[in-house]
Amino acid sequence: MTNRITEYSRVSRQIGQPPQPALQELRNEAQQEFTRRMRQIESLVQRHPVMGISAAFCIGILLGWKIKRS
Repeated sequence: MTNRITEYSRVSRQIGQPPQPALQELRNEAQQEFTRRMRQIESLVQRHPVMGISAAFCIGILLGWKIKRS
């Protein structure tokens, strides 16, 4: 199975001015935190696949209900 999450989590760079050092540092910290959280979720789902499937099912039901009511 290919892990495609890392492809989506890359920070896109804007064309034009180079990023300021403080902004770049904040982006790097956010990227590291996002990557760390995704690894935690991935390992939790691998350890408890039924819980992961159940959570995805519940989120899907709630989103479907919310969209239907809108």
